[in-house]
Amino acid sequence: MTGSTPVVETGQSIIASGAADREFGCWPTHEQELLLRAALLPGAEALLAWTEFSRTAHLATLGLSSRRLFPLVYRNLRTNGVRDGSIDRLKETFARTYFENQLLFESGAKVLRSLADAGIPTMVLKGAALVEPYYGDSGLRPMQDFDVMVPRSRVFEAMRLLAQHGWRGTYHAAPERRVAVTRSVPYTNPRRHQLDLHWHLLSNCWNADRDEGFWARAVPFAFGDVRTSRLSPTDQLLHVCAHGVWWDEPPPIRWIADAYTILRSSRRAMDQDALIARVEYHHLALPLTDGLVYLRERFAAEVPEGVIARLRALRVSALERFAYGIETGPYRRLSTSELARVLYLDYLRVGSSEHGIRHVTTFVRRTADRWPDIPAWQLAVQLPFRFLRRVARRLVNGRRTFAAAD
Repeated sequence: MTGSTPVVETGQSIIASGAADREFGCWPTHEQELLLRAALLPGAEALLAWTEFSRTAHLATLGLSSRRLFPLVYRNLRTNGVRDGSIDRLKETFARTYFENQLLFESGAKVLRSLADAGIPTMVLKGAALVEPYYGDSGLRPMQDFDVMVPRSRVFEAMRLLAQHGWRGTYHAAPERRVAVTRSVPYTNPRRHQLDLHWHLLSNCWNADRDEGFWARAVPFAFGDVRTSRLSPTDQLLHVCAHGVWWDEPPPIRWIADAYTILRSSRRAMDQDALIARVEYHHLALPLTDGLVYLRERFAAEVPEGVIARLRALRVSALERFAYGIETGPYRRLSTSELARVLYLDYLRVGSSEHGIRHVTTFVRRTADRWPDIPAWQLAVQLPFRFLRRVARRLVNGRRTFAAAD
């Protein structure tokens, strides 16, 4: 690695790293990438990255995205014999993460037990599902909440049970009203622990409401003394990449450590054919291609042979490429034509898993939820008006240009 700004061209987009830590974005900055390399790579490569990082960065000034990597950096540097003054600061973060996760897992296990007693199947997601099979130590994976998924058909029962055990939805609308428009809802309990209740795994993709395959391939395991399940390694990689390659504040760069660790731990368990089939079914070729190319090029991750070539061969429409650019780019005001294309794509996505009148009503409700500050009637009137006004202006300007030429 050098001090210059690295740029990698992937199958679908350009991934560029900036010069300093930031609290928004999609891909790591140069300094964040050095921190990731110090956290993940073996031996001399990790030490070289840490040395370069230490010359320009200070742990105390880093943002949340970078601080989430401290426990992994601590473990890797300690393993490689580093004993500089920063190790104590990193060790404190590791110890605090372990303690906080134990308390969070205690609350999460109680929820799982209540759901199991009611006969509701559960699947643990994200951080809590990654610790035991991949990281091996709860001090290595900071997490703000406990994520659990239940079948869509049992979600209202699950919500009632959470309410009975003191959990309250933190979104401004009642949790029950969110079921038709999104995939999860956040809760908190009197101990201020946070929990996300999911009834669908994916969002912003085709067939997002179809979870049967994920349940069928789920791996049973014990969380404490409760029997539950987690995603198969192949589905876990799909979920991490689809959820991580996304513009957010703070940037979700932790997905890189998650995906790298999954690949390192489960390469032989990966089902290449199944991964490609699921990516194609959910139209997730763009984030998976970019994510896996990035992991292979920057971190020499053990991406199975042929996966990237097969991903690049999948058909991707111009509309999907447009939407991917919006979803991985900075927040900005959309033009009339861009907004129309975003709405049309959402309509198609909803239609991939809904039929008849439910197709239309679900689309309207999700659109209203996406722009809560704009009344639905106003959106329905404003968009055609803006479009017609744009057409009229072009016609007028075209006539003026024609008259001037005469």
